Amino acid sequence: MAESSAIRSEHSAAFLRLRRLWERCRHFSLVLAIADNPSYRDALIRRLDEVQPGIRIDQKRSDPPAAWLQTGQALCAQGAQRLHVCFDLDARHDDTWWQQLNTLRERLADAIPTLQILWLSQADVNTAARHAPDLWNWREAVLDFTMPVIQPARLAVLPDPAKSLRLGSDADALRERLAEISDFLARQDQLHDPDDLPSAHLLLEAARAHQRLGNWQESRAAAQRAARLFAAHGDAAHAAEAKAEDAVILRFTGATDEALTVLQSILTVYERLDDVRSKAFIMGSIADILQERGQLDEALRIRCEETLPVYERLGDVRPKALTMSRIADIFQDRGQLDEALRIRREEELPVYERLGDVRSKAVTMGKIADIFQDRGQLDEALRIRREKELPVYERLGDVREKAVTMDKIADILQDRGQLDEALRIRREETLPVYERLGDVRSLLVGRTNMAILLMQRGTQQDQLEVARLLSQAYQAARDMQLPEADQIAALHQARFGRPIARTDDAAG
Repeated sequence: MAESSAIRSEHSAAFLRLRRLWERCRHFSLVLAIADNPSYRDALIRRLDEVQPGIRIDQKRSDPPAAWLQTGQALCAQGAQRLHVCFDLDARHDDTWWQQLNTLRERLADAIPTLQILWLSQADVNTAARHAPDLWNWREAVLDFTMPVIQPARLAVLPDPAKSLRLGSDADALRERLAEISDFLARQDQLHDPDDLPSAHLLLEAARAHQRLGNWQESRAAAQRAARLFAAHGDAAHAAEAKAEDAVILRFTGATDEALTVLQSILTVYERLDDVRSKAFIMGSIADILQERGQLDEALRIRCEETLPVYERLGDVRPKALTMSRIADIFQDRGQLDEALRIRREEELPVYERLGDVRSKAVTMGKIADIFQDRGQLDEALRIRREKELPVYERLGDVREKAVTMDKIADILQDRGQLDEALRIRREETLPVYERLGDVRSLLVGRTNMAILLMQRGTQQDQLEVARLLSQAYQAARDMQLPEADQIAALHQARFGRPIARTDDAAG
């Protein structure tokens, strides 16, 4: 009876599931328990400890992720089998904190091989889903123990926070989530004097999901509306974040002048907020555009003078390593392959090895393979792809990066004249993945590359498939207003001696 009186009726099912996990789990497991009332959270913890005793770790906002790792490891060495990890409920950890924790996930699992309940705020859950995607994917459950603090007349029922999506989500999951958000927004619009802040956050999520599906116009509309709502609430930081999503679409569609204008306006916001880290990130985005335009000297200057010193001063080792990676990209674009290789080996890899960030290490190994491929050292490039890069993505369950790596393996095989195997990989192992994920940009590039491969093979029976692949890729590029459309049209003209025709089945 005492237990039922302490637990609110709307939380009884969630608590029953939590208690079962608490009783039965004997291995590494993460359960995210969303709370907003410290006293109620502590009462729930006491109820669980009556079933099986656990040990509590209080994770302050100022504590680095490594502090949690070290404390948990020491407690497990003393025999702890169940842990409560309690975050501050009134202060969200920033994006960088969660990114750093994401890199420690494998060490966390190895060092603390037991059940851990993370008691944290809804804001921290939202940030974790976006900036610690690999750790988020390891969650056993997301359970909501928040108290009703907003009047129902001002807020429709929110979509399930556990369904906040990672970039790797497939197309069907993305569309399902977008339908949930659209339904919420429609119901919210019917309310008198609605609370628009939850709508703004969901619109920002929708902008990213639409971007993933190649729905540029819908993405821009959602991002712009989110920015307006955040601004109306005086939330300049999130308004700037939404504008940055708009700039991404402008960049993708070749509207780089407009994208730069938006990014410059965001810089003024971060200068006013004295947010040097976010300002450095936006300067990096500006450098990306300049690099794509071929303005390599200015892009390099920004990296070396405007962004790198900020991360060095803040002690942000991972953003510094990522900046060094972009500097290496510039050297690679210039043909200075030895310097690019030195940076990758000496400035990037040691950082990721020290952080235990196996994904970033694999990405860097892939860029080293790019250098060997540019040098014509195809055997070494192929060995790195197969032995150092591909197994990591397979182990992590990252189907998109696995497909991208298989595409690059196909490139090498194509360069070596192994056209049939390269064709098999593209047809069976990469294009179906991009279709399932709804990754329309990668799909159109993949179809173009496959058409080029068939043209290289040069058999007459391949000509219809070449025409179909180029037409599909061209249609998708035109629909997304991508500059690649002109390149695909020129390729078709050179091959068939006639303009490319638009087709209604391009997405098929």
